[in-house]
Amino acid sequence: NWDVWMLQGENVQLKAGKNEISYRFEDGDAGEVILDSAAVAKSSNPIHGLSATYFNNRDLTEPRQTRVDPELSFDWGNGSPDPLIEPDTFSARWTGFIEPLHSGTYTFHSKSDNGRRLWVNDKLIIDKWLDDYDQTYSGTIDLEAGKKYPIKYEYYEENGGANTRLQWSSDKQPLETIPSFRFTPAK
Repeated sequence: NWDVWMLQGENVQLKAGKNEISYRFEDGDAGEVILDSAAVAKSSNPIHGLSATYFNNRDLTEPRQTRVDPELSFDWGNGSPDPLIEPDTFSARWTGFIEPLHSGTYTFHSKSDNGRRLWVNDKLIIDKWLDDYDQTYSGTIDLEAGKKYPIKYEYYEENGGANTRLQWSSDKQPLETIPSFRFTPAK
């Protein structure tokens, strides 16, 4: 009612050209939403994470959603990343740049249900595009501190639980899920 109102803001990354912004009511929502205005301005804060494209099939050819994900650590259970995407038969591709804090040989660790592939600096270092589940695979590459390297990670889901996680480690870097601030999304 008019006695209870609030302003709500949200920062979203927009592409050049036309963008569609929408909202939806979830089960149990009450009230009314009125969009009075939208202000668009260039953010002064850098965006961290990876550019993500989600596909409604296993072979990365039917795109349904794009967004920036802060890190690669997901457990969708028996669902999917979004209602627009069918569970059990989806795939995803994340792209951008990764910047290590320390120089040295890094080991990347990927645990997924199901297939996964990882390229760092255009080198394929994990290639397990198969229907196994909850297995961890790793690959190594030498990286220089403060240098941004291209990174691409692909994943597909085939029946049952859906999850994927990407971690790294080195002699100076304890094993961890790669933090958002080490990623820069692709343009």
